[in-house]
Amino acid sequence: MTAFRSLIATSLAAASLSAAAATNPSAASASSSQGDLTITLNLTPHIIVTGLEDMTINASAADVTQTDNICIGGFGFSSFNVSFGSLNGNADVNTPNSSNPFLLLDSSTSETIPYSVGFANTASAGTADETSTDGSLSTNFARAAGATAASCLSSAENATLFVGINAADWQDVEGTAFTDTLTVMVKAI
Repeated sequence: MTAFRSLIATSLAAASLSAAAATNPSAASASSSQGDLTITLNLTPHIIVTGLEDMTINASAADVTQTDNICIGGFGFSSFNVSFGSLNGNADVNTPNSSNPFLLLDSSTSETIPYSVGFANTASAGTADETSTDGSLSTNFARAAGATAASCLSSAENATLFVGINAADWQDVEGTAFTDTLTVMVKAI
């Protein structure tokens, strides 16, 4: 009985392979000949983020939010996720960390000021779709229609980054020039 099951399984596997394989005539014909073949294109997903611009924020006494319109494009995927890293904070694009994830540092005084990072999957959005508390975002975002690598490299914009700083966090500092390097990573899903 086991041998019979193996024979059936082998026959089914061979039948499924022959259905997808090329077909060729078994003999020559008088005036024409025809055969079929299957063409398969396998794509490795490619994704790009462009349009990142340095931010200079001049603050006074009120909370501040700065935005940056960016582009996320590519091929071979329908959705993507976003993560962030902070050079002076504890957030890493691969390792979320909710303890001081994003920090601006004054190199003269070594003082730090926390900031927030948000993301919206539309250009010139008024508010973030989600704000990161640890460097990651839980939302998987849909790739915008027509968002190709070429369109992103041609200055298209289809998403918005948000950086927010609470005024209460700088009211008692001595430093005057706080900086950080924010890393933005997009990953095709």
